[in-house]
Amino acid sequence: MEIKNYNHNEKKELVKKIEKITTKNYYKQIFKIIKESGIKITQNNNGVFFNMNELSNETLKKIEDYLDSILEKNKNNIDIKYYNDVIMNTTTQSEGKNIIDYNNDSTND
Repeated sequence: MEIKNYNHNEKKELVKKIEKITTKNYYKQIFKIIKESGIKITQNNNGVFFNMNELSNETLKKIEDYLDSILEKNKNNIDIKYYNDVIMNTTTQSEGKNIIDYNNDSTND
């Protein structure tokens, strides 16, 4: 498989995706990928710093694939949560309706 050459805008998009991450373990995995590339990394209290232009296209592809897998995983989790919320909401509304119907049923008078 041929690895594409990442242009400046594609690298900026990867940075934007990385900045959207909120889970520490995801950052650790990206750091691991970058560290394995062998480029110079500096680290201090403000975070980890490196020159994106020093990353090979292969490393950028690994990062992009990892970010895509995170997004897909999170999308699936959101879909499942939404599905569960809809079911619970429907069940709750249905149960509430049944209770109201039983209490307001004129045949029970």
